[in-house]
Amino acid sequence: MGGPVVFQRRPILKWLAVLLSAPALAAAGVLLLTPAAPPRVAPFPWQGTLGRPFLIAAGGAPSAPPYTLPAFRRALADGVQALALPLRFTADGEPVVYPAGDLSATTDGHGAVEALPLADLQTLDAGYRFADPPGAFSFRGHGLQIPLFEEVLAAFPGTPMLVELVDPSPAPAHLDRLARIVKRWEVSGTILLAARSREVAATLRRLIPEAPAVSTPEEAASFLTLARLGLAAFARPAYHLLWAAPEALTARVVGAAHRRRLAVLAGPAASPEEARRLLALKVEGLILTGRAMPRRPR
Repeated sequence: MGGPVVFQRRPILKWLAVLLSAPALAAAGVLLLTPAAPPRVAPFPWQGTLGRPFLIAAGGAPSAPPYTLPAFRRALADGVQALALPLRFTADGEPVVYPAGDLSATTDGHGAVEALPLADLQTLDAGYRFADPPGAFSFRGHGLQIPLFEEVLAAFPGTPMLVELVDPSPAPAHLDRLARIVKRWEVSGTILLAARSREVAATLRRLIPEAPAVSTPEEAASFLTLARLGLAAFARPAYHLLWAAPEALTARVVGAAHRRRLAVLAGPAASPEEARRLLALKVEGLILTGRAMPRRPR
């Protein structure tokens, strides 16, 4: 979930050059062009529910094929409070839950999700590649499918979800359809909206203004640069949550985000040790995967 952040430099007024270093200029150039921030949520949209950091499952429980309904169901039973859903659109515009990459990674098909209509996608076996610890393919051939976004909403009503658009340039009609689904299911208060492209993120924030917005990789890179230089006060975030990779987060960065009334979303964390370090930083949301996932005996 989420690609690496890339630092970019933008031109700004020459007199700033004597005061700021090149990295600071880069971040300031990006952020000064950012639209005015929307009303802040205080301090995290789901925080009041449990009063503690939210644990968010990326892919679901490792004991079932990733990004399938059984994996999500087991993850929630194991103690996470929210689900991370990478969304992609089929050739006919249906949003489905599948991470970046080729279909051959988890199914008996191949190619891109975007190349297939929904009817063809649903013929693929989403449990085909998954091997249980003893090496048995116990989910293969049992009709497990790549889930539609609406199927996940129906299966887990009221469950908070981090919804990330993987496709950097989806068709406008597809984004409109996603907005209609969110409004029809009345889930704008229980989802967080993320996108890898600033343009896509801006469209989502316009179409679904009620849903808390998550920083794009570019926006996160800009804020991180300013925070490391002690200049976070100059940031103008147009989002509610700063999403950053574990290695980018320090006490200084998290503190700077909190002073700007931004919640911090960290991850994915892949080990218990990494998860404990991030929780000690007082992040509001922690995305877990692999060994970092809580597990209950079955």
